[in-house]
Amino acid sequence: MTRRQAPRDEAGRRQKSLDPLHHRSRRPRWLLLLVLGLLVAAGALIIVRDPAALRPTIDLLSGQRTAGGEELVRDRPAEEAVLDRRRQGLAALLQSARAGPIVSRDADRVLFVVDQSLVAALLATQVPREYVIDETYRVWITGARLTFEDGLALVRLDGRASLVGADEDVYADVAVFGDLEVLREQPSAAVLRTRINLIAVDARRVEVVGRRRSADEVVERIGKARLSAFAAIASGLEIPVRHEHAIELPAVTDGPARIEAETLPLRLALADVKAFRGRLWISMAASLDAAPAVAPPSVRPLPAPRPESREPPAERLARLRREVDALRAEFVALAAKDALVEKGAAAEGHLTASVSPALFEAVVRRIADRYLDRVALDLDGLKVTKGGEIHKDTFFGSIQAGDWTASIDFPRVRGVLRAGVPEVRLPGDNRVLVELPVHLERGSGTARVHFQWDSRALVNLVCQDFEVTEEVEGRVLPKAYPVSGSFTLSAGPGVLVATPSFDDRFRIHPELDPVSWAVVERALKQQDTLGKCGIGLDPPAVLAHLQALVEAGFVVKLPKKLFRGVSLPTHLSPTVNVQGKDVEVELTQSRLDAGPDGVWYGVWVKAGIPGPRGAGP
Repeated sequence: MTRRQAPRDEAGRRQKSLDPLHHRSRRPRWLLLLVLGLLVAAGALIIVRDPAALRPTIDLLSGQRTAGGEELVRDRPAEEAVLDRRRQGLAALLQSARAGPIVSRDADRVLFVVDQSLVAALLATQVPREYVIDETYRVWITGARLTFEDGLALVRLDGRASLVGADEDVYADVAVFGDLEVLREQPSAAVLRTRINLIAVDARRVEVVGRRRSADEVVERIGKARLSAFAAIASGLEIPVRHEHAIELPAVTDGPARIEAETLPLRLALADVKAFRGRLWISMAASLDAAPAVAPPSVRPLPAPRPESREPPAERLARLRREVDALRAEFVALAAKDALVEKGAAAEGHLTASVSPALFEAVVRRIADRYLDRVALDLDGLKVTKGGEIHKDTFFGSIQAGDWTASIDFPRVRGVLRAGVPEVRLPGDNRVLVELPVHLERGSGTARVHFQWDSRALVNLVCQDFEVTEEVEGRVLPKAYPVSGSFTLSAGPGVLVATPSFDDRFRIHPELDPVSWAVVERALKQQDTLGKCGIGLDPPAVLAHLQALVEAGFVVKLPKKLFRGVSLPTHLSPTVNVQGKDVEVELTQSRLDAGPDGVWYGVWVKAGIPGPRGAGP
C-alpha cells in the first residue's frame, strides 16, 4: 500500500496504521554497524578463550553432531582425557593405600604381578595391521606402547590414517589410547581375558609438500567421527595366567601301605586389579574346594568424564597436571613403605605369582589331610628284647639268683594311619619344615611273649633253667605319634615339585589285654615252686619287667613310599588370543623363592608367530 493508497478521514487526512511494522524507529546506520562489530568481537573472544563453547552451535549448523549425543573424536583432546584417567586412577590407589595395604593381604589371596613388557610383546605380534573404520577411514597401526602407572594400564597404538578411496599419500598421524581392563567373567581357566576400553583418539596433520589442505581435511573429518567407531582398533587380548590348578599326589600301590592317588583342586577368582610401577597387580581369591572361589564385586572401569566447558583448555590441562603430580607424589611415598610392593616391583620375570605364608600353610594342611588319610598299614617284625639279673636274699646273704631275658615279638601289626594338623614353617632356601602328628587310629595283632631263665650260683643246685613262650593278643594304643621332616621346593619345566625328606622312625606303644597278662602270669607261677625255681624266681618282679618292656614301646620305620613327592603343574596355555588372532606363547625359564614372606614363582614368556589354537609351543 502506497502513501496515496493509505486510508483517509473525512477531512482527507491520512489515517495512522495500527500495525507495529509501520512504526519502526529510524536509527543511524553507524549505530547498527557498531552493534554488529561488538557481536563479532565477542564471538572472536569466546573462540579464542574456549573453542568448545561454540561446538554445539557449529555442530547444529553443520549437521555433524551424531544422534543421541554420542561422543566425537574431537570432543576431548587426548592429552586431557589421559590426564583425567590418571587423576582418577591415582585417587583410587590412594584410597586403598590410606585405608590399608595397597595390595590385599587376605589369607586366601594369590597375587599375580604382570610386567608391562609381556603385554607389549603380545601386542607387538599384531603390528603392523590395517583397519577400516566406518568404511571411511583406513588406519594402519605400526606400533604399540604400554605404561602401567598411576592406576591406569594405558595402551597406546600409533599409526597413520587416510580416507578410503582417496590419495593414499595424504594421511594423518593417529594415536589411539585405551585402558586395559581384566574382565571379571573368565570363560577359560587357562588365561585371563582382558579388553581395551577406548579413551581417546588423537589425529595430527602430516606435513606433505603441496598437500597441506588435503591433510587438514583428513584430520578434520577424523575429528568429526564417532569415537566409538575406533574401538575395533583397541579390542582386547588374553594374558597367560592360569586360574585353575590341580595339586597332584601320586598313589602307593605296593608294599605295606596302600594309598590312592589324589588331586587337590586350587581355583582362583579375580578380586582386584591395580596398575602401577610398570606392572599389573592382580589379586585373586583362592579356593581349595570343588566350588570356585568367591571374590568381592569387581570395580567398574573408570568413566571418561566430559570436559568442563567453561574452563579454558590451557588452564584445564595445567590444573590436571598439577593434580596428577600431587597425587603421584603422595602415592609413591606410601608405596615405598609397603614391603610386599617393593618385593613385587623388584621381582624378575614377565609373570610372577606370590602365595602368602598363610595360604601356603593352608595348602600344606589340606595336602596333609590327603597325604596320610586313613592309610592301611602292615608293620612286620616288631620285636623288643631286654635282659637283667635277679638277686635273692638267703641265709647266706644276697646272692645272684640268675639271669633273665624277655622279649615281645609282634610278627605283624595291622593299623590305620591318619595325619593330624601339621605345623608349617618357611625358613628360607626353598625349604618347608613340617611337624606332622601321625595318628594310629587302630592297630592289632598277635604277640609272642618269650621269657628265658638261667639260674646261677647256689640256686642252680635246686632251680632248673626254663623258657616260657606264650601267644597273646595285643593292640597298639591309638594316639598321635610325631613325625618331623621337610619338603624342598624346586621349579622344573612347567611344574613345581615338593621333594620330601622325613625321619621315618617313630615309637609305637602296644598294649596286651588283661587275659593275655593272666596267661603269662600263670605260666610264671607254675615255675615258682620249691621243686622247680621257687628259691630264685620272683614272678611279680618278672611280670613287672615284662609290663615295663611293653610300655616302653617299639621303634618302627614307616615305609619310604609313604613320603612321596607333590607336584603342581604350571605350564602355560600354548596360545593366547590377541585382538582376534592366536599367538603362541612359551615358558622359557623360571625362578623360585620360598621364605618367610611366602612363595614367589616367576617365569619368562616368549610370544611367537600366530599359530592354530591348541598347537604346542
